[in-house]
Amino acid sequence: MSCMGLDVGYLSSVVAVPKGGGIEVLLNDYSKRQTPSCISFGDKMRSLGESGKQRAVTAFKHTITYFKRLIGRKYDAPDVQEELAHVYFGHCALPDGTVGVKVQHADEQLVLSVPQVLAMLLGHLRTCAETALETKVEDCVMGVPVYFNDAQRHAMLEALQIADLNCLRLLNETSAVAVNYGIYKGDLPEPGEAPRRVAFFDFGHSNLQMSLCEFVKGKVTVVTTAACPVGGRDFDRALLKEMAKRFEEKTKLNFLSKPRAAIRMETECEKLKKMMSANATDIPMNVECLMEDRDFSTKMNRDEFEQLCAPVFDKVRSTVAGFVDDLKNRDIAISDLHSVEIVGGSSRIPLVKQILMDTFGAAPHTTLNVDEAVARGCALMSAIMSPMFRVRDFKLDDATPYAVNLSWQSTNPEEEEGQSQSEIFSANGMANVTKLLTFYRQEDFEFTATYANPERVPDQPKQIGNFKIQGVKPSYDGEKQKVKVEVQMDLNGCLNVRSATMLEKVPPAEDAAETPKTPASDNTMDTTEDKAKDDESSEEPAAKKPELESEGDDANKASGNDKKKKKGGDKKKDDKKKDDKKDEKAEEKKDEKKKKKVKKVKLTVVTWKPCLKMQSEINDLVEFEAKMKVQDLHEKEKNDARNALEEYIYEMRDKLSSVYDGFMTQNDHDEFRSRLSQMEDWLYEEGEDQPKTVYIEKLQGLQATGNEVKARAQDWETRPRAEEKLRETIVHFRKFVDEHAAGEEKYAHIAAEQVKKVADAVAETEEWLNTKSAEQAKLPKSTPPVLTTKDLDAKRSELERTCNPIMSTPKPKVEPPKEEEKKAEQPEGDAQDKKAEGEEADAAAAKEGDNKQEGSEEPAKGDNVMDTD
Repeated sequence: MSCMGLDVGYLSSVVAVPKGGGIEVLLNDYSKRQTPSCISFGDKMRSLGESGKQRAVTAFKHTITYFKRLIGRKYDAPDVQEELAHVYFGHCALPDGTVGVKVQHADEQLVLSVPQVLAMLLGHLRTCAETALETKVEDCVMGVPVYFNDAQRHAMLEALQIADLNCLRLLNETSAVAVNYGIYKGDLPEPGEAPRRVAFFDFGHSNLQMSLCEFVKGKVTVVTTAACPVGGRDFDRALLKEMAKRFEEKTKLNFLSKPRAAIRMETECEKLKKMMSANATDIPMNVECLMEDRDFSTKMNRDEFEQLCAPVFDKVRSTVAGFVDDLKNRDIAISDLHSVEIVGGSSRIPLVKQILMDTFGAAPHTTLNVDEAVARGCALMSAIMSPMFRVRDFKLDDATPYAVNLSWQSTNPEEEEGQSQSEIFSANGMANVTKLLTFYRQEDFEFTATYANPERVPDQPKQIGNFKIQGVKPSYDGEKQKVKVEVQMDLNGCLNVRSATMLEKVPPAEDAAETPKTPASDNTMDTTEDKAKDDESSEEPAAKKPELESEGDDANKASGNDKKKKKGGDKKKDDKKKDDKKDEKAEEKKDEKKKKKVKKVKLTVVTWKPCLKMQSEINDLVEFEAKMKVQDLHEKEKNDARNALEEYIYEMRDKLSSVYDGFMTQNDHDEFRSRLSQMEDWLYEEGEDQPKTVYIEKLQGLQATGNEVKARAQDWETRPRAEEKLRETIVHFRKFVDEHAAGEEKYAHIAAEQVKKVADAVAETEEWLNTKSAEQAKLPKSTPPVLTTKDLDAKRSELERTCNPIMSTPKPKVEPPKEEEKKAEQPEGDAQDKKAEGEEADAAAAKEGDNKQEGSEEPAKGDNVMDTD
């Protein structure tokens, strides 16, 4: 099992996986690194990815492209309507107000949501990944544009659910690029030192995104982001309009009114744009039979292109200037930036690089792969979050793109009744945090989440969602109770209410009766609450603005920090003498008497968001997608069986006149060729659409005859070599028999009976071979052979099994005689001579010792000598 990173783009998609200690971009079913974001619906099955793009011209009404900017959007939004004006498939508004897609599939009119369409593409990408890795892929991290709102992010999660993928998290594309950049850098500053500031410029096919990130070892923090809905498609559309104008001037025809001609010209305009990015000379464009058999040819250079697309470049300049102004507001100068890294296919345009150079005063860096940086960053994050991989520690502190407000109904009697509001998450604030809010209520209440600046958010939504807290009740004395609500901006960038807890006061009588401690229930937990705080709660200090008691990744930690703040006022510094400690303990006992017992009661949170679907609806969509997959698989298997039959017909017809010529009698040859022709006619008439089993039966019927011919031809080619090997083996073992008969020393230890077995086996095999070879030589190629390659190989193996063990029989080991036996075998005369020699040696040694004692008075070398009188 593995995980993957997904970059689903406006034009194409990329899949990357952690593999072999690094990140690898996988190839699709056409051996390409990028898969078109395209789904085409046919009469029987869907064509996904590359095969779907091939049908974009012929089946444009039922081919879905350019849908990324439609996911989670309202159908009536002006920019959505502008986007739909450039697509060729049918569309409508769904009951929830989002965009629906109309397609014809299997003789049925379907209306699909955009998340369903995206789920189909995700399923295809997953299949490609599992084919490449030869293992199941269930976990993924998916990149999303940083400007996506809450509804769009929920739509992406819905698509992942329909595709049966476990989403570890949605990752902003700018953050994915930052992770891909920072995790491999070994020269980053240490924590506590001044961070390295890097600006990222992501200019893709449909949008422009920028971010400023601060790097230290093992961590990246996203400081601020910016985005603009401008991309490579805007350049393509500008070129398309110019080419339509030129074509109309020459032919008085408007190809934009013909979708097929317009789609062909879109492809040519994209090629022209890429050529002009790499060349400053005039680039020709030639399109044959564009419309009504009229050809079109023209040329354009880079200067003309830049003048034509000046409004698009102005939007790029405006976005970059706004980003720089945001940096200045944060007291960050351009000189503080370490570098500007560019990614995205449209970043290759020379004028875009020049704009960045003029703004930042330095040439942008191309450290990262411009087409694969997002997918690689998502794959790295999937490896970090997956328990199946060990990755170096690297933490990401992401940012929220939009500020979020909470509003609720005020219940403070001292104020006028109405809506109170507070900002809980700021724009470009830290994401994946939980804030603990405190309310004082005696009945159920609700609050609403909205964007602080909805005009900056896609669709300008009026609200994010509504959250109702149920189960609140007055205390035993009729007062309001404290309710703590955990509000979270999660890893996916979606706003959630994690939990709500009421601190219910325990009556004094019940408190006194609670002498023996009993285990608390699942949803309650005893704690203490300061009385002074309870007295303050009656004045409802948070009715106007809830208390933001903590902020961080862990809500439990936040709650703990809150308790520490409450108890901090009662604690005193321990700087007195030992005698004063008794007085302090007495005061603490008095304070405990003033405290009241409370218990934590979990409350029910009812969440309503206009973008959320019921789980039953999601299950229906999952089942629908599963049925379509089964239908596609069934159709694919049927097409494969039909193609196999068609391929066999063509192969055999060709080889009967070449490779297999002569291996059939003339009558059999003519009959089999006739069967092949009849089968071909059936295949293109009645057999155009038949069940898979019919194609398999027809193929097996042809193979019953064809395989015999094929086997004879193959045997004819391989038989001479097999016969040669067998004769070499016979010669080898006959040589062994002859050498043994000649008294060869290395075979002298082998018994004659064993050698006779070898001689008999060699003779028998040689006789069999000569007989069969003679019979086979008399037969024509068109008859079944009496001597086959299989028979020759089997005979050679049999001969080797008989002879090899005998021929390789090891010599018997001869043990050397022992020492005692050697002494016993020595002659008596030799023993006496040795004894005499020993006595003479002893006498010579004794004489030499006497000479040493009686020798001269000269001292030996090295002795100390002293003269005396």
